[in-house]
Amino acid sequence: MLAPPRALRAAWIFGVGYGLSSLGCTLPVFLLVVGTTITAGGVGSAALVLASYAAGMTLVLLAVALAATELSDVLRSAVFPLLRWVMPVAALFLIAAGLYIVVYQLRAGLW
Repeated sequence: MLAPPRALRAAWIFGVGYGLSSLGCTLPVFLLVVGTTITAGGVGSAALVLASYAAGMTLVLLAVALAATELSDVLRSAVFPLLRWVMPVAALFLIAAGLYIVVYQLRAGLW
């Protein structure tokens, strides 16, 4: 059964948004790897490194996507009971981070 066009469009938009949001983590590493190769080895080496980088990222993301698809029922039964603790634990982490910043600023004499 084929997915309706609206579902395909939504999946495509989600993929584009996911790719754009991941640039903050992946773009610096990508630029460092390719830029270093261009300066050290030239354009041919950079093309090989670019292809290797693309293949590595593809394999990792494909493995994660397939694992999430296959293990979705297991993950759902294991994670859903824990979801009630997410907000309180996140609040504690935020309070701890805020206290750390305040203590650090006070000890450093910045206030």
